[in-house]
Amino acid sequence: MQRLFSIFPDGWPGVGLVILRIAAAADAIAHGIRILTVSGTTASVSPIVGLFAVVAGFAFLVGFMTPIVGTTLALGYLIDAVSLVVGNGAPKPTSALMATYLTIISFALALTGPGAFSVDARLFDRVEIIIPERHRPPSD
Repeated sequence: MQRLFSIFPDGWPGVGLVILRIAAAADAIAHGIRILTVSGTTASVSPIVGLFAVVAGFAFLVGFMTPIVGTTLALGYLIDAVSLVVGNGAPKPTSALMATYLTIISFALALTGPGAFSVDARLFDRVEIIIPERHRPPSD
């Protein structure tokens, strides 16, 4: 599992990663809630997709399994962006641009990791083990 995470930066870089996670997670949660609550959604969008988006958004928010969730959300946002561009009806360039930005943010977070302020850092961070020096008897 350690190979999924590069480093867990703290300080201002860690705060920056938290802000990026909040941006992507807020949209995933809002999108999932919209799918679950709006009646008349298309048949291709099931409540399972909405529930997955909400769960993935919360996982992204707290920084749990960030590389896996980030890659999955990036693929979902990419599919959303492509469907907005080539879908039926009038093109929605603003929505497609937003989905593209969220694709980039999610993929970048999947590559960089969640940062020090995350559940992943608590579970998978490298720990320093200090072995106390043993006192040896004098040699003859």
